[in-house]
Amino acid sequence: MKDHYMRCWRWLALPALLLSIGLTVFHTFFPGEAIPVSAIFGRHEHLFIPATYTFSVVAVIAASLLVYAGYQLLPAQRYIPIYDKIARPVIYSSVLSMVWLYAFTHEYLFIAWVLQIGQLILSLVVFTRIRKEMSTTLYRQYKWIQLPFTTAAAWLTFSTVMYAGVWLKSIGYDGVPFGENVVAILAVLVVAMLANAVHNRYRDVIFPLTIAWCCIGIYAEQRGAEKLVALVALSTGLYLVARVVIVAVRQRVVEVTRAYASVRSTPARSVSDHRSQSA
Repeated sequence: MKDHYMRCWRWLALPALLLSIGLTVFHTFFPGEAIPVSAIFGRHEHLFIPATYTFSVVAVIAASLLVYAGYQLLPAQRYIPIYDKIARPVIYSSVLSMVWLYAFTHEYLFIAWVLQIGQLILSLVVFTRIRKEMSTTLYRQYKWIQLPFTTAAAWLTFSTVMYAGVWLKSIGYDGVPFGENVVAILAVLVVAMLANAVHNRYRDVIFPLTIAWCCIGIYAEQRGAEKLVALVALSTGLYLVARVVIVAVRQRVVEVTRAYASVRSTPARSVSDHRSQSA
């Protein structure tokens, strides 16, 4: 009975995601009386908003979430418990996403920001649950499931800061006492440090690369207006990419060295054992 109850949440995850993503797509093309998201950004523009193409990561997240939602319902996946463990936070996050869309497009910006924090917390819950399961040999074949949820966690980390800036702009905050450019630089450095911490803790590459993509998007948007902010964002993004590559190469070199050392030591042991048997 308990297994049946848990699988019910799996079946609810698919329509929840379909409804959430479908409403977002529908609003993008047919906003109706609501204010388009791009127009709100234009009204409350600040230096932490990246170039428009950066938001394409949302499409990647949406597509991969739909793949997950369908795949986890296949008969062969019926007894894989990771899908049961993340189903409820996925559903709750989908509901928050729909409420956020209404709140943001009707300019209830503080409420929208609080809803973003809620989505971020849920995404981190899913992220940590998946990482815990992936630490066991049994579930390493399901590493692909990290793509949608780790990308979502990284994007929500970035967007929570971005939408905080939109709300602060709406109430007239202009960076006092530091200045808007200093606040933007500090925000870039904070999200970069969070990405670096996740990479150090979990050896995850998706999270820091997503943040790097967002930082480079800030550079593309601000390079003509705020060159210092653009330079810091570009440097931070390139640093995250370089660190991921260097750590991956170093880890690969260590693995190859250990494998080579193991191969070399095996014949020597065989000869030694053969001699001892002959004696």
